[in-house]
Amino acid sequence: MNYLIRIYKDVSVSAMETFACCPLCNSELTHFDQVHISARKEDAEFTEIRVNAITADVEMNAGPGPGIDWGRRYRISLIGWCEYCGHEFAIVFRQVKGNTPVEIVNRGEIDVREKSVTGGP
Repeated sequence: MNYLIRIYKDVSVSAMETFACCPLCNSELTHFDQVHISARKEDAEFTEIRVNAITADVEMNAGPGPGIDWGRRYRISLIGWCEYCGHEFAIVFRQVKGNTPVEIVNRGEIDVREKSVTGGP
């Protein structure tokens, strides 16, 4: 079973550390460097916004973000990549009738060396 978060207790300092894990391979060697927001009122057209945390670029009307089920309301996607397995992935939160379903989207293999230097496309 893969977990999105892993918690460790450091017995030497009695502290807890929490790490985001790759939803594809369960590695802790993850990076989250983009946020994609598909904003809309119920059943209205999406306004797509993408923010790159490395380059500080903000792109309006960025095209559809990652997702499996588009739903009737907004989506917020955290886009990350894994040093260990070399895949890019998205963790997508949707709002549906008072619930927040979470989707994991495998966005495919990437060149990890290029991604770590430039922040990727």
